[in-house]
Amino acid sequence: MPDPKPFQSAAVEAACEALSNKKGSRRFLIADEVGLGKTVVAQQIIEKLARRERRTPFVVYYITNGQRVAHQNRDRLVDFLSEEEQRGAVARADRLNLIPLLAKPKTRVALYALTPGTSFPGKTTRLHAGRKEERAFLSALLTRTYPHLMRKFPEKTMQCNVTSDWDELVRRNRGPVSKLPRKFIYAFKAALMKEFNGDPKTQVPEAAKGARGRFVGRLRRALAYTVLTAQPPDLVILDEFQRYRDLLAKANRSDPLIGALFDPAKSPPGLLLLSATPYKLFATRLEENRGAEANREFFDLLEFLGGASGAALQAEAKETFAKFGDTILSVARTAPGSPESDRFVQEAHSLRNQLQRMLAPCVSRMEREPISDDSAHTTPLEAVIEGADIRAFRHLAASFKPEQVWAALPYWLSVPLPAQALGTRYQAWREGTIQRDRALTKLSVDGRKNYSLPRSWPSPKLRALEKVTQTEALALPWVRPSVPWWPIGGAWARAGHESKLLVFSRFKATPQSVAALTSLRVEAGLLARSGGYDRVWKRRRLQAGPARLPTVALFHPSPFLIRTTDPLIAGLKGGIPRDVVRKQLVQALKALNVEVVRKPGKNSERRKRLWMLVSALERKAGDFELIKNAWDAVAHGDQRLEVLLGDWHDKHEVDWISRTELEDLVTAALASPGVILGRALWRHHKEVLAGEAFQELVRLSWQGLRLYLDKPVFWALMPKGKPVKVLHRACLEGNLEAVLDEHFWMRRQSLPTRERGLVKDLHEALNVSVGSFLFHSVHPSGEPRIRVRCHAAVPFGATEDDERTPSGTDGAMPPRSDEIRNAFNSPFWPHVLATTSVGQEGLDFHTWCSRILHWDLCSGPLELEQREGRIQRYAGLAVRRRLAKLLQDEIGIDAAGSGSLWSAMENAANARFRDDSGLSPWWVLKGAHVERFVFSLPQSRDLEKFKRLKEQRLIYRLTLGQPNQEDLLEFLSSGGSRVTELLKPLALDLSAFARSQKGGTFVQHG
Repeated sequence: MPDPKPFQSAAVEAACEALSNKKGSRRFLIADEVGLGKTVVAQQIIEKLARRERRTPFVVYYITNGQRVAHQNRDRLVDFLSEEEQRGAVARADRLNLIPLLAKPKTRVALYALTPGTSFPGKTTRLHAGRKEERAFLSALLTRTYPHLMRKFPEKTMQCNVTSDWDELVRRNRGPVSKLPRKFIYAFKAALMKEFNGDPKTQVPEAAKGARGRFVGRLRRALAYTVLTAQPPDLVILDEFQRYRDLLAKANRSDPLIGALFDPAKSPPGLLLLSATPYKLFATRLEENRGAEANREFFDLLEFLGGASGAALQAEAKETFAKFGDTILSVARTAPGSPESDRFVQEAHSLRNQLQRMLAPCVSRMEREPISDDSAHTTPLEAVIEGADIRAFRHLAASFKPEQVWAALPYWLSVPLPAQALGTRYQAWREGTIQRDRALTKLSVDGRKNYSLPRSWPSPKLRALEKVTQTEALALPWVRPSVPWWPIGGAWARAGHESKLLVFSRFKATPQSVAALTSLRVEAGLLARSGGYDRVWKRRRLQAGPARLPTVALFHPSPFLIRTTDPLIAGLKGGIPRDVVRKQLVQALKALNVEVVRKPGKNSERRKRLWMLVSALERKAGDFELIKNAWDAVAHGDQRLEVLLGDWHDKHEVDWISRTELEDLVTAALASPGVILGRALWRHHKEVLAGEAFQELVRLSWQGLRLYLDKPVFWALMPKGKPVKVLHRACLEGNLEAVLDEHFWMRRQSLPTRERGLVKDLHEALNVSVGSFLFHSVHPSGEPRIRVRCHAAVPFGATEDDERTPSGTDGAMPPRSDEIRNAFNSPFWPHVLATTSVGQEGLDFHTWCSRILHWDLCSGPLELEQREGRIQRYAGLAVRRRLAKLLQDEIGIDAAGSGSLWSAMENAANARFRDDSGLSPWWVLKGAHVERFVFSLPQSRDLEKFKRLKEQRLIYRLTLGQPNQEDLLEFLSSGGSRVTELLKPLALDLSAFARSQKGGTFVQHG
């Protein structure tokens, strides 16, 4: 991860001070605004506390609401360790009850990524039997603790639905259980007594007669309590805990298990809370009428953070916030500039400072700017309703039961082809009877098979989406770079400056339908005449086979060409890349005693095959063994490739080359994807051309990049011709090397293994290409469900089925959410990611995306902030593109050679634009705008509602801790710009950075 900036370092110091204070609550909240790098702060806190503590390893429980956030962040939290330590530091146990089964890591830090539902089921949690590994461990543990107890259980109580391997699974657990210390067994006995309210020998068998899931769940709770008390953590991190707030509630804290986590009898662990929205910062009148009290959530959290002194902190905060709210109202009611107004402003400032001092020991919150909406441009998308749309609505309404017909309107407004896309998870669809309608515009099996699709779908939003996602742009194999090294050409020039697009919707069916129909649009637009839906996807042009050595050469990351050429110099100087690369090659050939014959004659026109030339030159350069070992390892088991490599590895010699052969070498050095990939990696990771690292590079090029580019959509987009020439041209027109250099610079900073993880990271992204979504049939003949590939656009989050089962024509497994996120954060497919609130919190989507579409508007200003925070993050695309405009002329020769353009850009940006806090330029940069889209539907008030959401977001912070927030917000916003400017300095600034600027006294940032 990038080094911490000053505002992050200040938060680290404040948190470490609180977490190390044995007399305090040892609880601290990092509430930095969305996208400001709370994970970086948490990593620094772990590193500092692990140094101070003598216990080894320093045990961290990293608790998140789900595995999506955990998979993204767990490795980042320990990337200050050496690479070897990192591999051992992130424990394999993903739930509390499995921790005793595995040996404790021997690293300085042991991090366990856990979820509250599986590891900390409180009294109010619905209990279940858990995984078979837990039950097998419990069976072995119960047998050791009470040898004959399980004989009194009903049959298969612990086995549940496991069949063949249950006995073997229990047997494997007896070894680890036999090695558990006696104190653990005693602790387990005590936990059983506490859970079952009496002697386990009698109470446990009696409880086993009840519901099996609940009984086993109680055993799991007892085991979790045992692990917590016998092997307590040193630090507990609650990430995005607003998703499981009930864990902190007073009622749950009285539960023994939750109490053991937060308030153990011995010294409590440090507790670090991470959340940009740690409490409901704002509640509408409707939400308050339904029982949502934003100010109560806030004060309850303060009580929790205060620990033993929480009640006193809560009472003092309530009183001071009430005075502050009354004073703000007085400021808004009086005429600006009057003596009375000045008096109220002074009083409000005093109360504001008092609140900031009160909260400083347990809270730090950094914000970009307290009152600003300069970071995004809003573009309305006109969505026109047509007759076919009305027919689709009437059809859906007629298909629902009368008591559920109200649901037809929101479904129709959001979900394209709702009658076919909703499915059984929606009650109105499940209980209704989908009518047969021949005139309905629908997706059919034959329509998909032959690409004979309707002129347009009956969805005004889907049609409007086409205005910002051109088919040709979606079909691009990669997006254009922020800084092209030479003029963009071909399809990339025609596509303009479109970036990827992040789409947020309300219903789960919407992302799946949008992604499938958008991907189908891309295929139909480019492949309609290519043989049909099922056949066209099986065609491949880059496979190994007889006479295909030119294809191998195309994806060969030649060490000779990588080391000796660099087109970046020409790009920076505005020269012609071929001329520069030609000169570089002539010098390199001269060093190998290879003459270039330039005089006219037969020799000057000789044209050896390129792969022969490259093989001979690499043998002369001393790279033969390296290359042979790498390719042989990658080709293992692939007989066709092994045959080709046999010819490749034959001894080829060259003492001179012709002018024609020199030009072929220039083309290969400049435009072969294998060389481009290797050279881009070499700029960031010098060891990539040696040993096992080179083998992984070859694997990435041949099994990753080649297979990715071998898609019929890409070939349909490119000009006709031989594959080698077509790809050479595409790599130059699309500036592939500039794209990869930018991508590797960006990803290197977020990967825990830094540059060493770049190859694996990109390989995983390139391998995520095809998922699918099933539409239901509404054809009168009752067709089967219709499977549609998702590739250029994909859904993120829940899939059609809870289990990942093979799908699609190739039987491939559908991608997991973390795989999709990784692919979207690459410059390659997918170009559109559609999601619901699942993708709204804690995830990064900013690497190659600067556009967001609010398919369905969110309900409040906080949800808006969370959504847009997915792409307003460190060094996001909008920031990089702005820096490219500001600094491109200043980047000199220091970026050339084997260096990275973006490393030079980073140094120049820090030197010119960095501020005291460190927010600029990578988070806050004037003119770095993301683009947001909002639909404009006839008779809809969405644009008006969105404008109100933006206005509310600007000043909702002033309503913190106040009752009747919506009324207060509307009153404050009705005062106009003069009142807003007067209120702006009164917004709370709870950042540790602001407090650190003047010896602990808060100063306003911004």
